[in-house]
Amino acid sequence: MKKIYHSFLRQYRFYILILLVCNATGNMSFAQDFQYSMYGFTPINVNPALVGANNDQDASMIYRNQMLGSEAGLHSTQLNFTHPLISKYKGRWGGIGLQVSDDRTGEASYFTRQSVTGAFAYNFNFGTMQSFTVGLSAGLNIRSIGSSAWKTGSQWSGSRYTNALPVGEEFQNLRQAHFNINTGAHYRKTDALGREKIYAGFSLSNLNKPTESFADTRVLPSTFLVNAGVMVWSNTLLALTPTLLYTNRASHTFINAGAKLNYSLQQLNSSVLSDRGSIDFGASYVNEKAIVASVVFNQPSFNVGFSYDIDFNPKANARAFRGAPEFAIRFFKTFDAKVSKRPAKKKTVKKKKKKKAVKKKNTTRKKAASKQDIDYSVKPRTKPLVPELEKLPAAEPETNDEEDRYEETEEVMAKQVDSEQAMTEESEFLNRNIYFDFNEAIFENKEASEFLNKLADYLARYPEQNIKIVGHTDHIGKAAFNLVLSKRRAQAVANYLIERGVARRRITVEGKGFTQPLVPNTTDENRAKNRRVEILPR
Repeated sequence: MKKIYHSFLRQYRFYILILLVCNATGNMSFAQDFQYSMYGFTPINVNPALVGANNDQDASMIYRNQMLGSEAGLHSTQLNFTHPLISKYKGRWGGIGLQVSDDRTGEASYFTRQSVTGAFAYNFNFGTMQSFTVGLSAGLNIRSIGSSAWKTGSQWSGSRYTNALPVGEEFQNLRQAHFNINTGAHYRKTDALGREKIYAGFSLSNLNKPTESFADTRVLPSTFLVNAGVMVWSNTLLALTPTLLYTNRASHTFINAGAKLNYSLQQLNSSVLSDRGSIDFGASYVNEKAIVASVVFNQPSFNVGFSYDIDFNPKANARAFRGAPEFAIRFFKTFDAKVSKRPAKKKTVKKKKKKKAVKKKNTTRKKAASKQDIDYSVKPRTKPLVPELEKLPAAEPETNDEEDRYEETEEVMAKQVDSEQAMTEESEFLNRNIYFDFNEAIFENKEASEFLNKLADYLARYPEQNIKIVGHTDHIGKAAFNLVLSKRRAQAVANYLIERGVARRRITVEGKGFTQPLVPNTTDENRAKNRRVEILPR
């Protein structure tokens, strides 16, 4: 019986392995439909427009270990690099990015997929806190099957059975490459603290309809993806944002729906984490797959995240998840998208020179002294009428001293006018207050926004002028909370000016809590006056 069994395996093992390969590629293709659970670390994977959605230059890495069945597993690693495109007169107008991916199925990597994708995005700014971005990406994808990794299972080898022997077959055409083109668009709106209030985008992949062929040739279907989120509730420390990631590929639809809670570290006194950072706690549901829990630490120059997919459907087929941990890290540098006004062309005023008038007079004298004007009836004098004129020194050539003095006077007067204008504008824009509602660090009134827009323009005209922004509160509440609240208010104003192009280094932020009231906190009207932010020269 064993001889018959081994004879059958030798005769049909090639076809059996082909079936196994098809099953592996099916599992791999199925796995590719899933996005990373922490898809915020994979911008090009989600939407190529995201490479131009902010002012950050960043480099990130994410790793995922996902089990697809009882034996096969998918190990995925991805690197992302993005860089904003910033113009002196336009601010941020786009971005570029590069993504490198490596996916391997099975412990022996019998199926692998590598890809390199480049992306470009163009940005349209609507005001200081809204933007719309369109993007395009193109990638090279290589899929291969390693026949050396396939084993025969239990096979007789001399004196015993072993499962470590190779199949001894060399497959042909086990390496396939295709080129794909993708596009997308993304809308983003932030609040005065720089947090995303609304974002929504969509992307389409495989627009060029690439083909792949292992056992057969097929056209890769297009993938339609939507990502969105809306901040539904927030205060000075917390912000709650429901999120959605919808993916449709051929007949498969995947929905990742959940929520993210952002907690500010303003009240944290730590030598490790900066008080300018925050923590994101996330939870989401992925249809027919898992529940995902995640936590991301956000710091001024880096992010670190961890998530885990918890399998809740153990009766699912072999493709079901059995748990999938993810780890991600991102380093970034934020650029100042300073917008400068184009210099106005100087008007040149032609000045009349006095020496021209003198020359004209001299010419007149010469004409008067010409031969045709001399009266020969009168004998010309041999001596001058005034003898003393002969002793006078020769006339010196005329100089432009008077003209130079005139120009110097004009320059001094212009400097005085500029100085007076600067002092007038300083009194108009500095030493001013912006007021806030009770227990709030967000201003959304039109008057405050218009004033800060003018202040940003003033600071652009006078780059040597630095400012100090000081936040205050009323006396209601604990001192520690009010101190944090006052600093958050000052930071909100600073963030607004930075979004308008003012360099971060020119702004100092302080919080005074309720220690420096403008008026006594005796009435509601007075308390409203104390809930303020002062803008002072520095």
